[in-house]
Amino acid sequence: MTLMDARSESPMFAIRNGQSANGVESQPELRFTSQLGFDLDQSVQRLIHQSWAAYNLGYFVDGMEEVLRRLENNLWIVPSDHPTAALNIAKWCIDHQMYLDFARSLVNCCIGWRYPYRRIDDLISLARLLDYFRAPRVLWTSLLGLYVDFAGDDSLNQEVMLRTGVSSNLVELRRSTVNAKEGTFHRFCADHGLPSYDYLLRLVLGSLRIEIQEQTNRFLGEGNYISGPYEQWMAADAFQMRHPWYSLLLPHEQDFVRNGDTAFAACITTDFSFGCAQWWRCVESVLRRRLIAPLGDLVDANPAWVTEDEAYASRRSDEWDWESVFVRILPDARRRQQMSLTQMLILLEKCVSDHSKKRWSNSTVRRKCVEYVGSKLPEFRWVIGELDDVADFRSLMTPRGLNEETIAAFRNAASHDAPMDFENAAAGRLLAIRILDFMHYPRYCVTEKLDELKRELDKKSKREQT
Repeated sequence: MTLMDARSESPMFAIRNGQSANGVESQPELRFTSQLGFDLDQSVQRLIHQSWAAYNLGYFVDGMEEVLRRLENNLWIVPSDHPTAALNIAKWCIDHQMYLDFARSLVNCCIGWRYPYRRIDDLISLARLLDYFRAPRVLWTSLLGLYVDFAGDDSLNQEVMLRTGVSSNLVELRRSTVNAKEGTFHRFCADHGLPSYDYLLRLVLGSLRIEIQEQTNRFLGEGNYISGPYEQWMAADAFQMRHPWYSLLLPHEQDFVRNGDTAFAACITTDFSFGCAQWWRCVESVLRRRLIAPLGDLVDANPAWVTEDEAYASRRSDEWDWESVFVRILPDARRRQQMSLTQMLILLEKCVSDHSKKRWSNSTVRRKCVEYVGSKLPEFRWVIGELDDVADFRSLMTPRGLNEETIAAFRNAASHDAPMDFENAAAGRLLAIRILDFMHYPRYCVTEKLDELKRELDKKSKREQT
């Protein structure tokens, strides 16, 4: 029994999407439309075919430089729904030993692809490219995050086919075909950059509260993979390629994520806790900046709210213990600056819950906080795994990634408790990346928001120059 068999029976792996039973790839509803004036899937492949057929190297070079320029202007967000074309171009460059730096850039972009992979063949191709470039092991772990999304997406597709009258025999045939390819993918990862693949996958699924059966195959690595130089993978541009939201971070937050991955790649001991801690410090900093700071400014600008709460608290102190995060911590500038990630999460969950349930609170500060969060709900809806027009639907597949258990297991453990081996630290890193994806998703995956982001970054650049 393979891993595919185990997870297909698990109710937690209920979302999958790939090819239809007749072999035609389904087209999910995607909201991103390229604003670059070209489509990578068609234009670049046509460029390659035409230039190679005519043996016109100059035509190819000029065209590839134009592609590079446009991708860089688009924050390295590839204008394509599927990574297949980008992976094929990277393989073509390697086969012909041309534009290897560009091929590496495409690999980075594919690691941070905005949408779930819908073909297991693409994951296999990406793994082979990582092997060719001798990428740091920490980047191999990103394959597991991509695989989890692929598996959930494909499971949903199977359920949809069965419910819409597709022959169960055809569905089973397709499932067994994908199943065999998944085995190839798992084995390749274990024999190359992830010798502890099976153990790490279980840690990742456990952090996402996804269970698989114990009878699954063990993929124990047999290779002797040695990573190459890591410096090129740790450049600022490479992080922008792997994480489209990188440009939205403040400089010190960008340092957190770069320090985190560099710590994984350059670590000379068996303790990788620093790398994990840096990623979770970024999560904490972003949530503090986007939630606690504006709420604190709002409360500071309206001291009458605090006065009303204090008057009520003097009469009902027992009730006010439940509101301490709103009436004692948030109004105090020093204490709110020291709020832990757990306290910030509790505040956010209460605000989102009150808004959805239309709950009335006796605390004026709490009511005003709920109003603020309600006005910014698309930025915080991922916390409860609900969807709207701009939400990352993966937050529905793996909801509640940020909770008290994961904070204790990764943020607190990495910073305070004990050393962490590579696998546990890498699982914490993948979860932190997923949370940051959810936090920023609308800004880089929705056309209007992406255009707004470009204008915002352009203004920021001009201010810095002056």
